[in-house]
Amino acid sequence: MTATFTGKSPIYYQWYFNNGSGAVPILGATNTSYTIPQATYANAGSYNLVASNSLSAPATVSSTPTALTVNAPPTTFVMDFSWPAYSGPGVIGTGPPGIKLITTPEIRSSMALR
Repeated sequence: MTATFTGKSPIYYQWYFNNGSGAVPILGATNTSYTIPQATYANAGSYNLVASNSLSAPATVSSTPTALTVNAPPTTFVMDFSWPAYSGPGVIGTGPPGIKLITTPEIRSSMALR
């Protein structure tokens, strides 16, 4: 996240996080940008940057809060069959006679079969 403010130097910056319990300053987040390397559910909420200086009016300005939503990671399925393999157009995997794993090309390219 990045926000830009203009004004007379020095300008002091502080990022705030609000998960619904009230905005709190983020320790060490005192630049115009803030990065979360690996966001988790705990990082979901709104963020805003407050800029201030003691030389011009108004002395403090806040950015518009920005919401961060953290989605669940994709799930990987690994299927393990112990019967002889069958194959053909649109069919991959193994199984007893009469059981076929029907897939699309997109699914085949992302599946891991052992």
